[in-house]
Amino acid sequence: MQEMIEVLATVTRQKIHKSLQESPCFSLLIDETTDVAVLNQLIIFAQYLSPKSGKVTTSFLQVVDLPNGLAQTITTAVQDMLQSLSLPQTKFVGLGSDGANVMVGQHNGVAAKLRSTNKQLVNIHCIAHRLALAAAQSAEGIPYLLKFKSILGQLFRFYEYSSVRTSGLKAIQVSRN
Repeated sequence: MQEMIEVLATVTRQKIHKSLQESPCFSLLIDETTDVAVLNQLIIFAQYLSPKSGKVTTSFLQVVDLPNGLAQTITTAVQDMLQSLSLPQTKFVGLGSDGANVMVGQHNGVAAKLRSTNKQLVNIHCIAHRLALAAAQSAEGIPYLLKFKSILGQLFRFYEYSSVRTSGLKAIQVSRN
């Protein structure tokens, strides 16, 4: 079964890569994260014009393990991925990321480093990240929302490290369905 899943994944991956290579231009959407083992990772999506339909398509490309979260490390990971997929820099027109300084810093951020070899690259601060920042910041001045956030945090921590409590929640969910 594992072999079948790997074959299906390979075929799907090849179709995405071929479409991306045939597209007249593409953008990358990147976000750094830390997994449960506290390892840095970079999630990379591509947004491109589908060569068949001409519609904008968004596809997952890969997750890259990073030794650290430095701008140069992330830049190198992106450049290595572009090279491994044979994607020319001339088609790379946009970069979407969060607003962290490591990503959008004017002189040493990932976007600035990529732009040093690709002058046409446009960096966009992801709208979902901007919305999350705005929502978090707007809640800071409202006592009711601060209390609500505190209660949700306590509830999360109550269940987070207890398999017994989590199993109890799952049992409640199953019994309700």
